[in-house]
Amino acid sequence: MPRILSRYTPHDSYWIGLYLQPKTDAVALVRWDTYWTDGGLPSAGDVVAGWPVLLVRFERVYQTFTAYPGPEERETLSGLPETIAGATISPVHRSWVEIWHGGNTRFLCLDANGETIPIPDLR
Repeated sequence: MPRILSRYTPHDSYWIGLYLQPKTDAVALVRWDTYWTDGGLPSAGDVVAGWPVLLVRFERVYQTFTAYPGPEERETLSGLPETIAGATISPVHRSWVEIWHGGNTRFLCLDANGETIPIPDLR
């Protein structure tokens, strides 16, 4: 996740939702303002309904936070049997989310017609 955020930003984007799956996976859906991708992705202009949707799937989610976690919460996850990645999604329209997960992170970008938009430099 940090690699994509070093190249692209969700600045001025809007949340559609953050959905937790029964097997501890999570999917974040964001109406992505691609204006801030410096030409990496086509911009749909000012019409929010035309912005592409960015789907981000996090495997093996252990915890989600919508406020900065305190030392006690961080300590709780320190004894897990795998390395935990903390993915921070900010600023999506005045909000902040941190997701602690142990698996892969996968990305999919769809245009207003549901067609896939390739995300350059993301493999």
